[in-house]
Amino acid sequence: MTLRVHIDTDCGVDDALALAMLARARDLIEVGSVSAVFGNTYVDQAAANARGVLRLAGCGAEVHIGAGSGLAKRRVERMRPAHGVDGLNGAGFSQRWKLPELDRGHGADLLAFAARRKIAGLFLGPLTNLARGLLDDPAAFRDWRPTITAGAFAVEGKAAGGADFNSWSDPEALQRVLESGVRPRLMPMDVSSQVTLTRAALEAGAACCGSPLSARLTRAAGPYMDFHAQVWG
Repeated sequence: MTLRVHIDTDCGVDDALALAMLARARDLIEVGSVSAVFGNTYVDQAAANARGVLRLAGCGAEVHIGAGSGLAKRRVERMRPAHGVDGLNGAGFSQRWKLPELDRGHGADLLAFAARRKIAGLFLGPLTNLARGLLDDPAAFRDWRPTITAGAFAVEGKAAGGADFNSWSDPEALQRVLESGVRPRLMPMDVSSQVTLTRAALEAGAACCGSPLSARLTRAAGPYMDFHAQVWG
């Protein structure tokens, strides 16, 4: 039996790798729907990136555009040295996968739909869509336990003051979620810091796959891995 999941993402390099893995794990996981949020790139580009990754992975899940800025509307400095302007370092996820107008929806509405049906929720970017959903329709999220990537406890985050990027991008949204009564499963940066993905391992895996998706993701990941090696070692 497969687990159906809704994914909320700002679809930079790390999220694209995660999306590809989830979309290809068809025996275990069904990616039912995706909502995009601002973060590592602009929200429209994040949606295009997510759709491009999913389509190249053979997944037809719908992608909706969500929040383009945080609850407080403050300007967020994106990590362009790691992700580039488009979130995937110019790896080719561009106009071909731009969303038509009919796919433009409030990402929060899609989240409420998933929450009411107890579809598993995985949040890979800032929590703005979830916070807006809680403001618009709090009853829909009662007893829902999404997994959120936020926090940095025993490790140093990548944003100002050692915070993780998702929390720093919209701290008001994180506060709203944590104070709402929703009981999320927290996946902090400490989890991803336990395993190192080397360039050699990534390139070897891509060579084994030999697919257009693996080639694009390898190209996107190069500057991302170089940036992290230079800054954090």
